[in-house]
Amino acid sequence: MSFRARLLIALLAAALLPLAALAIAVRREMARVVATEQDARTAEAVAAIGTGLHEDRVRTAGRLRSLKGELAEDSRFRLAVSVGDARARAWLLDYAGSAMRAAGLDFLQIQDAAGRVLSSGHFRNEYDRALPTPGGATGAGSLFLVRTPTGTFLALGTSDSFTTGGATYTIAGGTALDSVRLAGLSRAPGIEVLIILPGE
Repeated sequence: MSFRARLLIALLAAALLPLAALAIAVRREMARVVATEQDARTAEAVAAIGTGLHEDRVRTAGRLRSLKGELAEDSRFRLAVSVGDARARAWLLDYAGSAMRAAGLDFLQIQDAAGRVLSSGHFRNEYDRALPTPGGATGAGSLFLVRTPTGTFLALGTSDSFTTGGATYTIAGGTALDSVRLAGLSRAPGIEVLIILPGE
């Protein structure tokens, strides 16, 4: 190989090596910028979802407070649970369904201290079943796996309790929590939120 060819190769190498190093550096920087932007968008979406869910929980807790106040003062409720008055009992069976729709909730359930369902808005025929009483602090947000006549759905809700006629009752309610709901809460363009439950 002639001196001129060796010199040309050396000059090309000297010119290309910095360009290659620059290209690698640019690529790494671009990847870092994209990852940082993606992390920021994800954090923004998560924060927005958290805020939206908190607002939902506060609204639900307010609606349950209103409903429990009405029930505690309603003579039909006391008649249904204390003396088993047939007319009051029929009213109570249908109460949760109409109250649930009026309050804009997707599930609403009233139970006695033993966990027996007195009225269920999302599944009317669940009355008289003994179910675990929703726990946790009053007004605290909880995830519920809600049973319906055709299946189940995940919901974010809360519970509260009230006393009337010397007995304590629990009222629980909330809104369905699905991918469409979370995507609406995120308000972040290009972010898709999916919920995958076991067995799906």
